Amino acid sequence: MNQLESKSSTLYNTVKTLKVFCKIFDLNIDLSTYSGKPIVRDRDLPSDEEIIAAYSKFADYAAKRKKTIKKAYINSWKLWQWCYGMLATYGLRPRELFVNPDINHWLSVDNINSTWKVDSETKTGSREVLPFYPDWVKLFDLKNPEYLQMLADIVKDKKTFKDINAVRVNCSSWLSRVHIGFDPYDLRHAWAIRAHMNRIPIKAAADNLGHSVEVHTEIYQKWFSLENRRQVMNFAVENKDLVEELKKENYRLKIELEKVNLENKKLRMQNKIAI
Repeated sequence: MNQLESKSSTLYNTVKTLKVFCKIFDLNIDLSTYSGKPIVRDRDLPSDEEIIAAYSKFADYAAKRKKTIKKAYINSWKLWQWCYGMLATYGLRPRELFVNPDINHWLSVDNINSTWKVDSETKTGSREVLPFYPDWVKLFDLKNPEYLQMLADIVKDKKTFKDINAVRVNCSSWLSRVHIGFDPYDLRHAWAIRAHMNRIPIKAAADNLGHSVEVHTEIYQKWFSLENRRQVMNFAVENKDLVEELKKENYRLKIELEKVNLENKKLRMQNKIAI
């Protein structure tokens, strides 16, 4: 990154932080006139198979670490494994797990769609988030009461931006500690790309992720890799071929039906003559 890019990125991130500050304290300050652009780094986004395989690394790490660890922290890895599963399944920003989590809603028997409620004090306000793969809720054991109690314990005294940020940083460090190979936002971006690959309408995907259609289109698609494009284009070609085959089959069946109708007509005429 050159010096000009560095200054532009710093300004962008500073203004971004100030906007969050203004939102929290209800300050009406127009920051739109300030320039600066985010520096979008290259990302090697994980596949679904890689995400599932990496889940076990938390337990592997816990089994191999030193036995001298304090008793109070022996099972702490379970919370961060839960966070990993939530980020992968819902495409959440890490802070959206720790700001006033509505655990009662999450565990409610009435929550049949397994939606996660994001609090109004987060970056883009409140929303309910659907899982992309509902099966991952069970696969990653995301409704285990033990993990949810750990979450409640770790956030109960965390009220300020700084407090929550400390928990968020700890979440990121755990992914690095167990050698996941990608960070929390890689999971979020992978969710966005997965939605596009599965032809989810952009508006629906953007709403679920809690950002505008413009952000979804402008930024997230920058990580739409050559392989992703190849798969989508192949699907389009294959789908077109399938449509053509169905048209041909439909035409063939139409001809066959006309032949049957002609045969029936001939038989009726012969029956009339015989009578």
